[in-house]
Amino acid sequence: MWCDPPIAPRTPRPAAVTPKGADRRARILRALEDLLEEQPFGEIRIGQITARANVTRPGFYFYFPTKAAAVAALLEELLEATLAMATAWYAGEPDDPLGALRDGMVGTVELWREHARLFRAMTEAARTDGEVGALWAAWSSAFVERVTVRIVEDRARGEIVAGPDPDALAEALVGSAFFLMERDVVAVLEGRTRPVDDLVDALVHLFSSALYGRPAGGGA
Repeated sequence: MWCDPPIAPRTPRPAAVTPKGADRRARILRALEDLLEEQPFGEIRIGQITARANVTRPGFYFYFPTKAAAVAALLEELLEATLAMATAWYAGEPDDPLGALRDGMVGTVELWREHARLFRAMTEAARTDGEVGALWAAWSSAFVERVTVRIVEDRARGEIVAGPDPDALAEALVGSAFFLMERDVVAVLEGRTRPVDDLVDALVHLFSSALYGRPAGGGA
């Protein structure tokens, strides 16, 4: 039975948010996202966020108790979008798992590239700020747990090859994918872009070889 594992902690939201309030909250997050693309997380001040979002300081604290809590909300948005890209493969429903895997990788790589500056800012902040580092770790754990569930269930059905501990294997696969996508994001920002399929093919080959015991064919 498929069940969702824990994901990164959600940022508490007011019980009743009016359309105007929802717009104010969205402006705060977009302002923070823009600032993260311009300067390190540690240098960003609440006053900068409120000025750019055109809200008061109390208005900021109405939605987010800390700057890190606002980052958590951004990560939550990205988590939901990224997980949606590979829902079919995570759920283990399709007859064509490699096709579902490829579709998920294509969508994930494109999403990371679309938000290249934000992802780079997040990974850099995670290395220097303890709160953001913990949030990023929880964020990546959501993917590890989903891959672990898929490995366990598919092994029970005899659909994938036997191998090492499922959690350790999932950790290695997700860690490798994040490392490669982070390098790709840096390449994008430095103008050294490569066709998306290059990275997608590498990631699909990595997962399919480790899980299904066979390389996946190239191409969409």
